[in-house]
Amino acid sequence: MNILIKNATIVSMGSSGVINNGQILIDGTRIVSIAQQTETTPDVETTVDHVIDATGKIVMPGLIDS
Repeated sequence: MNILIKNATIVSMGSSGVINNGQILIDGTRIVSIAQQTETTPDVETTVDHVIDATGKIVMPGLIDS
């Protein structure tokens, strides 16, 4: 299953910092792409199984206390 999360504010733990109006493409259990959203997003939307509109939401890595 392919999932596209779009229109998100993405908090990266890497050098990217915060990505506004970002998108995350997930293929199965793997994150394939994290990027700022572009005009090509409608094309991507037609190739995925599920689209999540994260307008007004923050996406960040989950931290587990082990």
